[in-house]
Amino acid sequence: TAALLTTNITPSDPVSACVGEARVLEHVIAPPEVAWQLFGDIGVYTEDQIRGHVQTRGAHAGEVLALRFGLYLPFSRAVPLPELRRIVRTPGAAPQGLTPISTDAYAEIRAAGGLSW
Repeated sequence: TAALLTTNITPSDPVSACVGEARVLEHVIAPPEVAWQLFGDIGVYTEDQIRGHVQTRGAHAGEVLALRFGLYLPFSRAVPLPELRRIVRTPGAAPQGLTPISTDAYAEIRAAGGLSW
């Protein structure tokens, strides 16, 4: 589905806002050492930081989800967290995580950030 292919980039620092979108080019669910071997050259996280994202229970206990992004499009206007929550109609949504949204909400976030189809 489209939700697995495209993502909104939403950092929490320095501001909680959606600042752009990117395509997910590659993903892996694996132990942190394997994720580091595959994605460590990107330079976003250290191996110790990756360990901080290990699942503690469930089918993927001891593993992390690692993503490689590409085709990044920055928004001309950052979409602040309160506006994102209004658009997705979820008051407590944490968009830094994997949050499924409707195609209409996705289009509205893009438009609010200054992108159009």
